[in-house]
Amino acid sequence: MFHDFYESLAAWQQSVRLVERIYRLSVGFPEEEKSGLTATLKRAASAIPGRIADAHGQCDPAVAAKITQVTLGQLRELHTHLVVCHRLHFVSSWQLSRLRKRCYKIEQLLEAMYDDCQDQIHTQTLNQAA
Repeated sequence: MFHDFYESLAAWQQSVRLVERIYRLSVGFPEEEKSGLTATLKRAASAIPGRIADAHGQCDPAVAAKITQVTLGQLRELHTHLVVCHRLHFVSSWQLSRLRKRCYKIEQLLEAMYDDCQDQIHTQTLNQAA
């Protein structure tokens, strides 16, 4: 099936779980934040699994590497939004700690994906030189 090729990735699975947690968490945010920080947080979170799927589907490892870098930036943006939510007392210290751990795990998986892309680029360069 079409979706099977990226849904089996640990990074994609973990990031979808993160999106679910963010959506559940944001239900308790103040009403006046629905179109502000809440929307920004949801948008940042939900972009991550989409970008992972996009990167995994690329034939060119250089393009996949670039998308993975952008995804890492999106993850860091999400983390920054979570810190702001904590400072505004929308998220408890315990919640922030759990979400940070999940973000860190996803970051490690994305860095491994990036390293794989770099290895593929290196191999292609060597094969072209031979």
